[in-house]
Amino acid sequence: MSVDVTCGKCGEKISTMQMLKSVKDVMKH
Repeated sequence: MSVDVTCGKCGEKISTMQMLKSVKDVMKH
Protein backbone atom coordinates (compact mmCIF):
# COMPACT_ATOMS: atom_id res chain seq x y z
CA MET A 1 0.00 0.00 0.00
CA SER A 2 1.49 3.34 -1.04
CA VAL A 3 -0.61 5.97 0.69
CA ASP A 4 2.15 8.55 0.20
CA VAL A 5 1.59 8.52 -3.58
CA THR A 6 -2.20 8.72 -3.25
CA CYS A 7 -1.97 11.57 -0.76
CA GLY A 8 0.86 13.35 -2.56
CA LYS A 9 -1.33 16.45 -3.03
CA CYS A 10 -1.62 17.07 0.72
CA GLY A 11 1.84 17.58 2.26
CA GLU A 12 0.67 17.47 5.87
CA LYS A 13 -1.18 14.20 5.31
CA ILE A 14 2.03 12.56 4.02
CA SER A 15 3.80 13.19 7.33
CA THR A 16 0.87 11.74 9.27
CA MET A 17 0.60 8.74 6.95
CA GLN A 18 4.33 8.01 7.25
CA MET A 19 4.04 8.15 11.05
CA LEU A 20 1.08 5.76 10.99
CA LYS A 21 2.94 3.51 8.57
CA SER A 22 5.94 3.39 10.91
CA VAL A 23 3.67 2.47 13.82
CA LYS A 24 1.97 -0.24 11.77
CA ASP A 25 5.36 -1.66 10.75
CA VAL A 26 6.37 -1.85 14.43
CA MET A 27 3.04 -3.47 15.32
CA LYS A 28 3.42 -6.07 12.56
CA HIS A 29 6.85 -7.23 13.75
